[in-house]
Amino acid sequence: MSQKIANRTTGLVDYKELELSSIREADRKIISLEESINY
Repeated sequence: MSQKIANRTTGLVDYKELELSSIREADRKIISLEESINY
């Protein structure tokens, strides 16, 4: 039982990390897009 909970928690943490990294990636793309528009 506790192992299942531990696995689920680890999965959630992994998902959050993935979410954060994809948000950062999107931010980087938007920033470079804005820079190219400014020039």
